[in-house]
Amino acid sequence: MRKLVVAGVDARDRHLATMALNAGWAVWSWGVAVDGVAELTGPDSYPEGAFLLGPVAGIDDHGHIPTAHGCVRVDGDILRRIGAGGWLAAGHIPTPLATRARSLGIRTLSYLQSEELAWQNAVLTAEGAIREAIAASGYGLWARPMVVLGYGRVGSALSHRLRRLDARVRVLDADEVHRAQARSFGMEVYDIDPARAVGADMVFNTIPYPVITRDWERVLMDAVVFELASRPGGVAPEVDRSKVSVRPLPGIPGQVAPKRAAQIIWETVWTIGSRTDTREERGNERPG
Repeated sequence: MRKLVVAGVDARDRHLATMALNAGWAVWSWGVAVDGVAELTGPDSYPEGAFLLGPVAGIDDHGHIPTAHGCVRVDGDILRRIGAGGWLAAGHIPTPLATRARSLGIRTLSYLQSEELAWQNAVLTAEGAIREAIAASGYGLWARPMVVLGYGRVGSALSHRLRRLDARVRVLDADEVHRAQARSFGMEVYDIDPARAVGADMVFNTIPYPVITRDWERVLMDAVVFELASRPGGVAPEVDRSKVSVRPLPGIPGQVAPKRAAQIIWETVWTIGSRTDTREERGNERPG
């Protein structure tokens, strides 16, 4: 029987543990309580030969995984317990840890690097952002002026859904190709310029570096900025938060659709793992 330890912090991780349990795996949780699953009390109780599946937040440069009950650390002893032929997967795995794991015959997967997962996750992020926007606006979305900063995966998914709800959407992106893509779908498109955000009720930032500077403060005084990008995000540190209302939405897929978010992770980890797994018995199985 395959063995799996799920280390995590939110509902996605609880659903991942349940999915593995339903698929016939022996499952333990680490740092998150799951009905029907035994919770590890520390690294000494890590089961020999168990794969380790970490959260979207990933593993930091010191080997720490954030969990609902504090940080746990992936060290040499844990890697030896996973063992050759085992798996270590998380949203992000730092290069030194991945290198050390592979030297022990452990396969690693930083699953946030998967394009399949990223595009599906973008849809859930867009849906969650729309939910938050409706709750925050007081007006709804119909006929309201909105700005989407960035036309990558999240920005494109969000822009099209806002338009279908009859919002008045402007897309701002510094990339000429992105602007051409948005324009080909009939979007109102501009380069990044605070003047193009004048009159917007809401601004959705999907760009993971500071594009909203102090030049934007006066323009955004009556707007709400929804921060959808990963750190450091699109709002510069010098922006006066008393003048610009910023609502960070970290991990929004896990909040609005934890079951689907977990399913995407589970299917992604399994699919990529199956491509590189050379052992015949694993190549013919499916995750439940």
